[in-house]
Amino acid sequence: MQDQVAAPGHIAAELHLDDGDAVVMRLVRMFADEQPVRMARSWFPASWASGTALAERRRIRGSAARLVEELRGPLATSWIDLEGRNASDKERELLKLARGVTVVHTTTTFEDRYGNPVYVQEEISDASRHSWRFRVEL
Repeated sequence: MQDQVAAPGHIAAELHLDDGDAVVMRLVRMFADEQPVRMARSWFPASWASGTALAERRRIRGSAARLVEELRGPLATSWIDLEGRNASDKERELLKLARGVTVVHTTTTFEDRYGNPVYVQEEISDASRHSWRFRVEL
């Protein structure tokens, strides 16, 4: 099984990699009442994630985030970007959305205590079936 893909430009930039550098990508779809409502792609530098459970197509006991912290140490910060937009053809197919449905594209970059990016997670959600709440300590 090939566990590496070329990093898309925006992911490479978030991870401080060169465009096209090898990353491990995980795709997960979440369902409510058998209807797909959200999908998430997580991107990990292949330099440390290749050959780990992150590269396998199976559930990870305890969560991928827990495994990342076991492999790389505690996560300290995350940057979250939200964008509302129309779904792409592929997103409509995977989430079984009608044409014209708005999605929210969330990009979260997780950093270690030194501010180094550890991994990036992108989520695409049907905007009509979700709400978001953030707590920010100042």
